[in-house]
Parts: sequence; C-alpha cells; structure tokens
Amino acid sequence: METPKKTLEHVLAEFDAKSEPIVERDISWAVKTLRDEGDTSKPSLEWLAEVMAFDFREDCNWSDRPDGGWGTYFGPMTTWESEDGTWSSRPSLDCITPEMLDYWKKRAIVSSNLLMKARYAGLVWEFSKKVRGAARPVEMAWMWIDSTIQMTKNAVHKYPSAVLKKLKQAISLAITLNDDHRIEAVRDAIMSYEDDVAQDDKIGLCVNSFDLLVGNKKIPVEQDQLEKIIRNLEESLSCVAEIGEGASPDPWAAEAAATRLARYYKGKGQAADVKRVMLMYGKAFEKMAEPVAAMLGQAWLEKVYQHYREFGLKVEAEELLNKIRELGPDAKEDMKRFSTEFTVTDEDMRKYIRPFLDGDISRALNLVAATHIPRRDQTERQLLDLSKSAPMQFLLAHKLQDHEGRTMATVGPLKEDLKGHIIRQTAQNMQFTSVFLREVFREVFEKFKPTGDQILDYLFVSPLFKREKRSILKAGISAFLAEDAMGCIHYLIPQLESALRVLVEVKGGTVLKKNRIGGFNMKVFDELLRDQGVRVVLGEDVPLYFLVLFSDPRGVNLRNNVCHGISPEWVFNMTMADRVFHALLVLALVRENKEEKTQEEAT
Repeated sequence: METPKKTLEHVLAEFDAKSEPIVERDISWAVKTLRDEGDTSKPSLEWLAEVMAFDFREDCNWSDRPDGGWGTYFGPMTTWESEDGTWSSRPSLDCITPEMLDYWKKRAIVSSNLLMKARYAGLVWEFSKKVRGAARPVEMAWMWIDSTIQMTKNAVHKYPSAVLKKLKQAISLAITLNDDHRIEAVRDAIMSYEDDVAQDDKIGLCVNSFDLLVGNKKIPVEQDQLEKIIRNLEESLSCVAEIGEGASPDPWAAEAAATRLARYYKGKGQAADVKRVMLMYGKAFEKMAEPVAAMLGQAWLEKVYQHYREFGLKVEAEELLNKIRELGPDAKEDMKRFSTEFTVTDEDMRKYIRPFLDGDISRALNLVAATHIPRRDQTERQLLDLSKSAPMQFLLAHKLQDHEGRTMATVGPLKEDLKGHIIRQTAQNMQFTSVFLREVFREVFEKFKPTGDQILDYLFVSPLFKREKRSILKAGISAFLAEDAMGCIHYLIPQLESALRVLVEVKGGTVLKKNRIGGFNMKVFDELLRDQGVRVVLGEDVPLYFLVLFSDPRGVNLRNNVCHGISPEWVFNMTMADRVFHALLVLALVRENKEEKTQEEAT
C-alpha cells in the first residue's frame, strides 16, 4: 500500500510536536521536499513563506556590501555581485509581501515550537516597516524575546553558538524597547544557560556572558551574578591554560578568558591579578610555540607581546621580545621563495627609451622624473582587479619581515587596510619597473654624457637645494654616475630630507618639534611628508612614492633602514641608487613661482 504524501500542515504539526533539539535548516529542508524537483507549478504562498522563513541568516553583517544591504538582523543565505556591479541575494527582500507577513504573524501566534515561534515573530518585527512602511507591531518583538528565553530554558536548539547569538539579539531588542522586565529576564536566561550547557562549551559561554553583561550600564547585574561570571572565567582560564606535564593547553581559549579578566581587574585597580591572568595566557602560548615552525611561533608570540604591552607588563614584554628575535633567523628559513619572470624584447625596450633621448639633458631628466612616479589611482585599480581574480590573498593579514626574519609591519585585509595594500603593491611594482628605469638612465647618460656639475646646475634651478650643500650633492651625483651605489645612497638620502624641509618652510610650515630636554629637534622624513604644504606642491602621488621608498616599513623603507644601520650590504645596489637619484630629479621639478613672488613683494 502506497504511503500517502505528507502535506505542509502535517510537516508543521510534526515540528510543533517535537521535543528534541532542532535547527532552522531542518524545517526548511522538510518543507522543500514537499515539492518534486521537476514541479514547475506556482508554489503556494504558505509553502514559499515557510521555505523563506527558515532560509534567512541571523545576525547579518552588512559591512561588506557597498550598497549597505538591507540593514536588518535577518538577511539572505547567499549574496553575489553581478558583472554590472548590482547585488542579488537568495532569499530576496523583494519576495517578502504583506500577505507573507500576515502569514508569519499567524504562525507566530499558533505555533507551539519555540524556535519556530521566535523566528516567525522576529521576521514580522524586522520586515514590517520595510515591506509595509508602517509601524512595527511591538507584540511581535515581545513574542520574539519571550520565545527566545523559553527556547533557551527548554534546550530547543542544537547548537550553543546559535543560542548565544539569539540571546544577544534578545537583550539588544529589550534594551531598544526600554523594557526593564525583559532585560532582566534575558540576563537571567544568559546566566542560567551558562550553567546548563556542556562543559566543552563553557569557555564560549563564559566569554559571552562577560561581553554581554559586564560593564553594560543598561543591563543591571547583581553582585552575585558578577562574581559568578568572573569565577567561571577564572575556572575556565585555569583549565585551558594548564601547562603542566601531560597537559594540552588551549592558548586561544586562554586568550579569550585572560584578556577579559585583565580588563576587569585593570578597571578595579587590581594590578597583581592583571599580571597573573596575562602570564597564565602567555605561558600557554609559549608552550605551544616551542614545537612548531619558527614563523608560526613568532606570529603567536608577537600577539602575546602586544597584550603584555597593552596591560602594562613591560618587563615581561621585553623578555618575550628577545624570544621573538631569537626565532627570526629560523623564521626566515621557513619562508618559501617565489619568483616571476617576464620578457622584454630589445625592440620594446628601444621603443620605450626613444622619447627620453630627444632634445637636451634637461628635457631628458625632466621626462625621466615625471614618467617614473608611481600613480596611486593606477595601483588602486590594480588591487581591485587582483582582488577579483585572486580574492583569498586579500582576505587575510600579511606579516612583513626583514632580512633577519623580524616582523616589521602587518598589512591587514584589503577592506580594512587599503592604504597598507597600496604601499605594499607600489613597492612590488617598483621592483618590476626598476629594469626600465635602469636602462633609461644608462641610455640617457651614454648619449648626453652629463658631468656632475651639469646635473648640479639642473638641480639648482629648483629652490629646494641649498648652495651650501653643493659639495655633498656633487659627491652623491658623482657616485651615481660612477655606479657607486653605496656612496650615492649614503650621500643623497639626507639631502632629499633637507630639500623637503626647505619645501615645508617655503610653504609656511614648521620643521621643528619639541624634544624631551627642553629644546627642539628637526622633523624627519615621514613627518615632513605629512605636511600639508608638501602635498599642495607635490600632489598625492609623490608623497606616497617617497613614503613607500624611504619611510614606511610596509614599503622599501630605505631611509630608515640605511640611517639606522639596519640594511645589509646587498641593499646598496644600483636598483636602489636609481630610485634615490630619481627622487632627487622629482624634487628638482619644483620651481619657484616668480609671478606670485613679485606680487607679494609689490604688496
């Protein structure tokens, strides 16, 4: 005898009668299977409403959507961007109709399954204003909160992480409604759920209770509840930070507990407790870092170092810094070398160089200077294209290390750290274009055969170079012409910084800053580049170029590494010398506005 096919009413009644924990997708799947895959008939409103109701995703973060998304707690399970730049989603907001809202409201009232009841009520509350343009029914908000509380008590949902998300929304909604009774009810539910959940999930619940309840002035927390939250965090920390023989510490869980306890104890002025909990967490990470690859261990310990500094453990931070430094050489050995080859034909190179050889040496140097400045807008477009073709490499942070394996900087994900990526990409692009700059210099100097004095005369047309620096500039230029990279770099970098100071002063800025011994120091390269007058004269591209080349650890950072004695000898090559000399030519493009000066004198 053939089993009769289930109806929607039958499926919903089964879920209403269930006593075991479920998840939303169980309901959605059961409803979807009521229609055959090949069925092309129009689905009923009820079937469509049930499928959509449990296909929405909770706690949507719309920050990654350029269009701002829906701005609602519930959002689509999937979204995608079309080639024309428009966004689509499934389920779609356009599919929610007033009739569907009426259906969900009816189901919220009659359903006895608390998970379903909370979802229906939440959907009506969230979407009523968007769909109907009318005030949202507050009774649906009350039902959403109350059902969530009861769901927590009755263990209706399978996963604690999902329950925590629902409790967070419930207390947020209660605060929005200024409903003191429900605020306290959700607070108590959070505390009770922490007691009821399995031990394996304790740390997450302890952290959640702390984050939601401690320090939130809108949520009244009794003293015994506060003491319980702190006690549970302490017990969890002791468990996950155990480093004795045979122990298996969980340093990430220890970090979650310790940083929260440290914030709490710091606010209470209990410095000894701050130090105690932070060291428990730090020692757990140190133990975990011992057997792993040096690069991974170094990354872990750097994070511990930052936390030590944040919470005032200066001595311990310095000691840890020595361990991080000792891991540097091994971390460098762990790194894999990648290389890319590209071919430039002789004809292409000649075609590229030809325009630089017309006219005289002044024209050639002007053209070299102007042509080889990296363009910020081009780099941004390049990053956008790269992020589409290889998105994964732009979703994670990148640690940048020096020649000894020391971490010098971090570039965050593209959406959080666009400037960091621009600096890093500009530095990489400069490596590729260096071959063209070298050949241009070689051909220009071979044709025009300029002397050091001729190039000096070219420079001194600009007001940025002082006559009393002539002999120093000449030594640097002579070194460049003789392909003495080390001499060129050492002579010319300080003169570039000096020229920027002149520019700042000419534009009415200050080149001095107060020091700690009652006097003044000169501003240095990076500070000068941030001066507004520099940006007015040089635009946006040149300061960025100089930042990448001379003073940012995410770029080449040549000035800082050379002046602080960090650069190894292989850094002093003609590729770097070319860039330093090119920077000199760029500043030589700055000319005095004699017409403006004449007007000022007449005034």
